[in-house]
Amino acid sequence: MMRVDVVHSGSARGRKLKPSHRTIGRASLLAATSALLLAACGSSSSSTSSTKSSAKISPAVASWCGPKPITLGYLDGNGANAWSQESLAQARIAAKECPSVKKMMVVDADFSVQKAVSGMTSLVARGANAIATVPDASPSAELPGIISATQHGVKVVPFAVNPGGSAPKDYVTFVNYNTEYNGVEWGKWLVQALHGHGNVIYLGGPPGNPIDVAQMTGLVSVLKKYPKIKLLTGYNVNTWPVTNWEPALAQTVMSGLLAKYPNTTINAIVTGDGQSTLGALQAFKDSGRPLPDVVGQESNGLACAWQAAKGTSNAFQLAMSSNRNWMAQIAVRKAIAAVNGLHYKVPSTYKLPLYENSLAGGSLRPVCDKSLPMSALTSSILKPLSYWISLGEKANKA
Repeated sequence: MMRVDVVHSGSARGRKLKPSHRTIGRASLLAATSALLLAACGSSSSSTSSTKSSAKISPAVASWCGPKPITLGYLDGNGANAWSQESLAQARIAAKECPSVKKMMVVDADFSVQKAVSGMTSLVARGANAIATVPDASPSAELPGIISATQHGVKVVPFAVNPGGSAPKDYVTFVNYNTEYNGVEWGKWLVQALHGHGNVIYLGGPPGNPIDVAQMTGLVSVLKKYPKIKLLTGYNVNTWPVTNWEPALAQTVMSGLLAKYPNTTINAIVTGDGQSTLGALQAFKDSGRPLPDVVGQESNGLACAWQAAKGTSNAFQLAMSSNRNWMAQIAVRKAIAAVNGLHYKVPSTYKLPLYENSLAGGSLRPVCDKSLPMSALTSSILKPLSYWISLGEKANKA
């Protein structure tokens, strides 16, 4: 039996314009991933739940799930949005696979630095010996707690947001994709989609966040080679129009940019959040301007918007990268393996090719899954973890 406790629970109500990976309501994602959640010990909205777990495991699971009893901690600096909820669902899948996991404690800090810091302390005090965490409330503020947990013998694996510090001194490892490589891939796609000339807008998240800095660095490294492609929002990799990854704010910001460039055709937009892109596209629709080509992070809603516009005067090209929620499974596995002195031999960092690409077509053609909410992040829902590990390993070797 595995028990699941919510140590802290943030609210999805009254969302602040603070960092969030990919923002949409908690309820819509739970609907999208209900089958996964039922298979993985229930929803985080309940204080305690349990499920039966088979003692028999496959050799593949045995490679990271050892015999030592595991009290698993999971801490997300946000926790309330679609990205966070899908990542939590993925973490629970990994926990469910390992019968040594006796208890799972979840901290949703709701972007409160105080809750994130106290949450890490609470997880350690309550006996967690393995912790997976997304330190996005404030990476620098959360690092001391991660280091302290490590010094107390807890195996901590941060993922998706780099807390700073270094592995294995301060934590087991950091699991993520190569965000600068993402930007390079987006830049190459833009060159192809725009045939080497056009005007581009970049919409970013919170000011100075490391994800956008890295993605901008990769993007700019490509676009600077093509002077006929103009990045209207500037080439400084540390600044961008701030959307906080919030669709409503993205729509407002994009409306302002359209007003700033009334006589300039905007050929493409780049964003690190699919739901925010939908907000930006709404601004184009409201202004009567043609829809631009889009490249950035995934959203089922974006694929559906592309499909709906196909063959019309508003048709646009679309390319999306995986939102990498499946990395929560890898983080949990690596933390559990470390408690048992095992080395889970899959990469911690991945160079990921585009997940969907309308220019390439075929198996990469964007797919609108109408059985899922528009907020669904399909790369983790419809593709098994083995697919991403294999794809990442191949890309890393290339």
